[in-house]
Amino acid sequence: MAVDAKHKLIAADDVTNEVTDFKQLANVALEARANLELKQADVVADAGYYNAAEVSRCVEAGLTPMIPKADTSANTARGLYGKSRFRYDETKDVYVCPAGAELTHRFNTYELGRELRYYRASGCKGCALKKQCTRNKTNRTITREENEGLMEAMAARMKAQPWKFKLRKTLAEHPFGTIKRWFGYTHFLLKGLEKVRCEWSLTTLAYNLKRVLNLVSFEKLMSILRRIASEDRAAVGVKVPQRA
Repeated sequence: MAVDAKHKLIAADDVTNEVTDFKQLANVALEARANLELKQADVVADAGYYNAAEVSRCVEAGLTPMIPKADTSANTARGLYGKSRFRYDETKDVYVCPAGAELTHRFNTYELGRELRYYRASGCKGCALKKQCTRNKTNRTITREENEGLMEAMAARMKAQPWKFKLRKTLAEHPFGTIKRWFGYTHFLLKGLEKVRCEWSLTTLAYNLKRVLNLVSFEKLMSILRRIASEDRAAVGVKVPQRA
């Protein structure tokens, strides 16, 4: 789900049988933008949504993603130098290792739906930091995705505005907590993706109605709904009956 920061309303929701959030960012973010009628917005999500292709779709649509990068490097897990220890020099199109050596571009490839550029060092055998850097018998290699520059720009935003990411827990987690604790809704009652989507949409609608009634009075809400219904009927040429 996507939750707006101003009123804490659920702006978009969906149900998927994907086991991770890896491919879910753009669709929900774009739906939320359309529902809120925004031209530009910050999109804050947790590390599970970190996906260069999804971030690229958001940027192309005028959204500004802010997602932390989870360090999944096998080298980092083994106590070796991960990719984050290497600095990319855009001007020269090289990576600079902790020892100051350059990893130059060697070739491109396409793997798992991603276009990758491979960079490789030379002379690693004689480097004093080799044992801390790589287990390879030859030279250290690093890959770079086609749109990785977007991810680096996002990392710079995260560093400059850390308070924005802190909002995530107060936004996305609050509706889930309310639905589980206040509604007592801990599991789906129906089976099948389409039925569960319908069930979840009704649940988020109930949450939004509860939230709206905390923001405006019931009388004001009904007045707005009657006005909208009247405008919709007038737009299609339906005569609106007068209230007694």
